[in-house]
Amino acid sequence: MLSPDLSRDRMWLQNLLWPDRPRENASLSLRQELRNLRKTLSDTFIITEASRLRLNPACIANDPFDESDAGQELLEGVAPPGALGQWVKDVRENWRAPNISGGTPGFVPKVAFSRTNESNSDRQSGLVVSDLIAKGLKDFGRVETVDDTSQADDDRFLKFSISQLHSTSGTSLRLALIEQPQDRLRWSANWHQLLSDLGASGDTGEETRTKFFQLAYRAQEAAEDALVDLVGANHKVSALVLAFQALRDVFSMDPVRVAEAEQMLDLAYEMEPGAALLALKGLLRTNQIYERTTTDLDAAKAEALDCVRRALALEPENGLVRALCSNTVVALAGDTRTGGAYAREAIDLNPSNPLAWSTLANANIAEGRLQEAADAAARALEISRFSKNRHWWEMNSCVAAVARGDFAVALEHARIAHFLAPAFKPPLRFMVLLSYQANDHRAFEEAKHKLMQLEPDFDERHFSDPEYPTNSLRAAGLTKMKKLWI
Repeated sequence: MLSPDLSRDRMWLQNLLWPDRPRENASLSLRQELRNLRKTLSDTFIITEASRLRLNPACIANDPFDESDAGQELLEGVAPPGALGQWVKDVRENWRAPNISGGTPGFVPKVAFSRTNESNSDRQSGLVVSDLIAKGLKDFGRVETVDDTSQADDDRFLKFSISQLHSTSGTSLRLALIEQPQDRLRWSANWHQLLSDLGASGDTGEETRTKFFQLAYRAQEAAEDALVDLVGANHKVSALVLAFQALRDVFSMDPVRVAEAEQMLDLAYEMEPGAALLALKGLLRTNQIYERTTTDLDAAKAEALDCVRRALALEPENGLVRALCSNTVVALAGDTRTGGAYAREAIDLNPSNPLAWSTLANANIAEGRLQEAADAAARALEISRFSKNRHWWEMNSCVAAVARGDFAVALEHARIAHFLAPAFKPPLRFMVLLSYQANDHRAFEEAKHKLMQLEPDFDERHFSDPEYPTNSLRAAGLTKMKKLWI
């Protein structure tokens, strides 16, 4: 009943209820419990689907979120052991979220979608893009989305106007983000193909779909920026906005900004405990471990993996959470099978999230599927082509190219990443060794000089240190520098 659509994935239920049993045994146990429930209740109470179980809404008399029960705990008096007990504890925290901090909930903005001039033949394109934008925003935290602008208050809402433009050359989809109450145009973009083109097979179809996902992600990031300004203009604090800002700071990998991101995540979690905040904390700890900017690596690893467990227990069908957790379990637990599964599930949940594609690339690299890794990294990069965080996905493509042995392509991605984010250290490390490999003395010295400005104690001997963050370069054999330039 706590799931938005009254359904859960079979595998999620099995892992929650019988985490220590083999998959086949857990599946048998679930089927047995379903038979018992049908005998006790009715055959129609639970609707079974291929991979999901759904409660029949007609059989539910009460709203699980009815505020008349605000003084009671979820499953009050029940304290199950193991993973189920931890899940109950985590959900209770989330359940109490509006009453934390003295009963003052965070500011919850609204995003309204207004669709006009739609033809029956292509009405679905507007619906699909608005759904992708809403998913991307809601994955971060609480935001209300409505299809009727009259339901939105002037002081806390943005409006997406989605319209069909018809001309002699064809029909295009226009997206416009409008700030209220000034009715000011904030951002706009056009899509010049019909949704029917997205179903085409072959390379053209894949390219078209990727461009469509790019449009949705551009719109999502435009909304994120506008919501940051909206919340600030109202002198409010929003857990959603704090999550947006924290992710961008974590992507910088700058120790000062990462520390600020941790403070933002902690504040947001105090206001509204949510799965995305836990998963973001896991990413933050993973990056600190990679950069060796935390003193207790074991404690940081344990905390990151605990964040993964708790985040997935709270919101197992959140695409952003799945993608972030994929990154953490691959990097820290070395579990490429689970990490790959999380990434593919994240893509299924929201294919316009570049982080889902990049984490799939990482899992594929770890499992030696290098062409699949390159394809996934390229998809992530194309979707994020206009993103403020594009440097992150340029580096993802750089790592995929290094793993494939395409060092010239890797160097180009590293150079673009450095141009986009000069204080971002990973591309400079790659530029030093890739320039050395290409026998480009001048580029080698320039990259080394820039890296030393960010890491004053850097010298080439660091590349032979297994603790220095250049694992992918080490795996490609590029760190074996027996002597420097002669």
